[in-house]
Amino acid sequence: MESSGSATERAVVLFVNNIPEDVDVFWVNVQGIELPQHVVRAESNLTVQSFVGHCFRLRVSSGLLVGQLEATLPSQLSVVAPCKELDGAPLVDPDLANSYKSLIHSVAAPCEPAGHSTKYSCIRRGTFEHDDKWKYGYQKRDNQHPQSLYQTEAEIPNYVPRIPKFSKGPGFLKMSMPPELARFLIQFWDTERARSIVPHEWMGSNATNEEAVKMFKVDLDHFPATRVRIVDFVRPMLEWWTERRLVHTATYGLRIYRRDSVLMRHVDKVETHIASAILQVAQEATEGWPLEIRTDQNEIIEIFLQPGEMLLYEGYLHPQAYVEDTRSQTVYRSEQRFI
Repeated sequence: MESSGSATERAVVLFVNNIPEDVDVFWVNVQGIELPQHVVRAESNLTVQSFVGHCFRLRVSSGLLVGQLEATLPSQLSVVAPCKELDGAPLVDPDLANSYKSLIHSVAAPCEPAGHSTKYSCIRRGTFEHDDKWKYGYQKRDNQHPQSLYQTEAEIPNYVPRIPKFSKGPGFLKMSMPPELARFLIQFWDTERARSIVPHEWMGSNATNEEAVKMFKVDLDHFPATRVRIVDFVRPMLEWWTERRLVHTATYGLRIYRRDSVLMRHVDKVETHIASAILQVAQEATEGWPLEIRTDQNEIIEIFLQPGEMLLYEGYLHPQAYVEDTRSQTVYRSEQRFI
């Protein structure tokens, strides 16, 4: 990286500061001179409007260079992570890390019993054509314009393949919840299901059929202590998985997907969804309702979860969907987002 040239194409840069001190952002002009522009507060983040070709350097108060970036994409990410060698402590306690490893599910586990997908806890691999549009994708009753299963494919940003990965492996990990978290969530749901379900706010996306099939949730804005406890469980799990400090950005309550709900293929926002988790709390189903993910190898897989299970995944990199109509009466999931 040398200096910023003239540019007209706009870019959005997300600076993520995962260290416990402020970071100064300097713009490097055409003469190579660093000009102070912004401050990213400790363990926080900042979105900056810029232009493709502009260069930035990141320094702490001592002047130490901790990062640099040339904006080469319409949307780009810069992460300042703590130096493990300087920290002197592991990112996650070794005993805690070992407990997480014991919760991992085998990718080779069979989908059983055959013909009873509501009981599946597995990863089913293969390429699914989904030619039956009456079963997959939007239906005529949804009052949407005629769209195929892959209607969002063209909308997936072309810079996605160039965004760095933060986990090892295929970009997802299926596992059981820690027993204490599973007990807590299931008990919370059993207590609140009869009195705390409210309509879900409009998600503002053409990826859902929410105008035809209304969504509901238990809004954790009304239960801040519960949300904090969930985050306290999930954050270290995602930090262990990605091997970096993370900042919590969103917890989408306990979302309730009703019969005939569809979520078309999409990618999550890179600005806020670096590492995500789905927690399966409960279901009342006559058929399983898997999450579909496309891997780095362009392989389509279906992931079936049971209550008490969870999925860690990088949704900003891997297109995902619930494209098959849920045949369940209801599926209850808590969804977490971190950067």
